[in-house]
Parts: sequence; structure tokens; C-alpha cells
Amino acid sequence: MAETLKTIILLHRVLFIVSLAILAVSLSVKPPITTYAQATAEIENLQEAVAAVSEQVKIAYSEIYSRSTLMAAIGGWRHHHGMEEQKIDVLVDNPPEYVVPDAEDNPTVTLGSQIKWADRIYRDIGMPFFLCEVDKTQVIQNLDQMLADNPSAKLRNIHIYIHKEANAAAESKRFSCEIELTLEESAESFSGNRALNLGVPSRALQVVSTDPWIDLGVEGTLKEHGLGDFEDLHHLGVFSIRDVWEEIENRPPEAALAFLRKKKDEEYEKGKEKIEIIGVNVNGKMTIALATSVELMLMLYLSVQIASLNLTLRSGGVKGIDEGPFFGPLRLRLGWSVVVFSLFLLPTVVSGIALLVVFPTLLEGMSSWARRGWILFQWGLFGGILASGVHLVGQVHRTAVLLYEGDESVL
Repeated sequence: MAETLKTIILLHRVLFIVSLAILAVSLSVKPPITTYAQATAEIENLQEAVAAVSEQVKIAYSEIYSRSTLMAAIGGWRHHHGMEEQKIDVLVDNPPEYVVPDAEDNPTVTLGSQIKWADRIYRDIGMPFFLCEVDKTQVIQNLDQMLADNPSAKLRNIHIYIHKEANAAAESKRFSCEIELTLEESAESFSGNRALNLGVPSRALQVVSTDPWIDLGVEGTLKEHGLGDFEDLHHLGVFSIRDVWEEIENRPPEAALAFLRKKKDEEYEKGKEKIEIIGVNVNGKMTIALATSVELMLMLYLSVQIASLNLTLRSGGVKGIDEGPFFGPLRLRLGWSVVVFSLFLLPTVVSGIALLVVFPTLLEGMSSWARRGWILFQWGLFGGILASGVHLVGQVHRTAVLLYEGDESVL
């Protein structure tokens, strides 16, 4: 029985040390989040934001021109000539610095141009919208003149070009506009489109507000997509992209994403599953798996030793046990707290951190089947440790009841 007691005390100490070692290893593992991975996420957010702004601009211009003098004049002219109603698209060409750099619309767009465009929006708190203002009477007169020789021509769309005045300074807000009509005409057995300049005096007005309200706040759309707060920053909050700026600035967004994903995979492969212990690199996944397995084995072995002692006590052997370093303190509430902590709480919490928090980060990049196998292993091992901890505390309690039978101070 003396040897059993010594073994129990030794196993208890070793279990405590192993649990602390697993905790130290778990805390030393660095999550596999790299600059490349973060930059990839920022670019993906940026593409979603650019697409959202592009759609927002189209909707805003559609609303703006649906209420404009230009469309009222065209509608009145069509009604006067008895033409049936039809939807006429209005396309607005902004100056280059205000064009939404959507890679879906323009494959030549680079990531650098998108960032500079968004930085300008954050710096200026917004992007201007322009209304090409004209005189209604002049529009009607010019339409009559343009279509006098071909009254059957159909108006398909209106293209509005906004120009920054050539002699204006870089920071100037002076703009002009011109209006181009696309007509569908028939000639002999053919039909085609013809572009004509409306040729009326016009002026470009920068729309500041509308009634009823139209959402013109593109800076808010960028903010909603996690690109930083324009109220706090004067540039886009894409810090990881800026860390790798020279490598991706001149690439189209898709090419930049492909480049960063490749770099991320290469970085992952170089340090795959590695953690450092006392200056030595070891396989993180296997280290945690083996360490927690050893912890489980220690708990099971300790449980067997206490069960063996329990049988001895039932057969009448009690001499010296109740004064030993393991069972002696069980008369005190503090002693019970130490036992519950060292045999149940510490191993369970430590293994939970190692297996449920750290271990999954080491499974990145694995095939789905291999990943499922490791996930089953981690949950099975954690369940075993949890059950062993509960069983251990129960074994100690039953042994203490036998040792201190009749002592009401024992829990």
C-alpha cells in the first residue's frame, strides 16, 4: 500500500506539471494569420464595396435624371408627337478621377487605382454627382430639327459627358457637360444606331442634396464594408494592403488576389504546423495531440491507482493513509478545492484550450477528409479527459469517505 501511495503522489505531481506544460505550449502557438491573408480579406472587402458603390451611383443618377428638366423636355416632346412611352437609359460619364473603378466593368482597372479613388473619397468626404442642366424649350426645338428628316427614329439612350474645364486648376470644382443621344434608325433593309450631339447650351451642376432624398453618400458605403471610418481616417483603412503595396499596386484585383493567395500558401507551407519549444521547432499538431494523450493516460493511470487503494481500504488497510500528503488535506475544504482544481479543472481547461482553440488552427490547408479525422480525434480526446477528470474526483471522494468515516468535517 505504501508503494501505491507513492505512485499516486508522483502521478499527481506529474499530471500537474504536464498540464502546465500543455498550457505553455498552447499559449506559444501563433495563429496562422499573416499579412498576406489579411491583405487578401481587405481586397475582397474592397471589391464588394466597389461593386456596391457602382450600383449605388447607377441608382442615384437614374433618380437624379428622372426628375431633371432634360428628361421632362424629352418626355414632353415624345408625348407631343404621339410616341409610345418607353424606358430611356441615361448614362453619365464622370471625369476620370470620379469614375468608379469597378473591375467587372473595366478589366484594365488596377488595385492601385481603386485604392487611390477610395482614398480621395475619404479625403473629400464623398464623391460628386453631376446634373447637366438645360433649357426645356431649346431641347424640344433641337429634337424637332434633328429628327425632321427621320421622324421614325427611336431614342434608345442618352449619354451625358461631364468634363473638367481644361483651364481649371487641379483642385478646381468647375465642370461642363454635353449631351449625346443614341438613335435607332432604319435605312433600306438595315437598322442601326446613330449618335448625335443634342447641341443645346448646358451647365454642369454638382448635386449636393435632393428632395425627396437620394443616397449620395458613397463614403458610407465604403465604411459599411469594413474599410475604415471616414470620420477618423483621411484614407482607406486597408493597412495590410499598404504593407504589401509595392507587390500588388499595379495588378488587377483578381491578379492581386491570386498573388497574395499563393504567397499565403507558400508562407503556410514554410512554417506548416510548427511551434517553438526551448528554441526547437516541432510539429505543433503532433505535439499537442501527444501531450494531451499523455495527460489522459496519466489521469487514467492515477484513477486505477486510487481505485486499487480504495479496494485496499475496503479490506481494512488504513494505517498512515489519512496522514499522507495526498489524502491528509482532504479533511479541509481548501484541500478538496486543490484536488478538484488539479485533477479536474486544470487538465480539462488546459486540454480545452489546446484541443478546441489552438489545435483547429493547425489544421488549415488539410484535405477535408484528413481534417474530419483530426476533428473526431480532438473531440474524442477532450471527451476522454473530461470524463476521466470527473471519474478521478469521484474516486478520491469515495476513498476519502472510507478514510474519514464518521468525520463530519470531510465533504
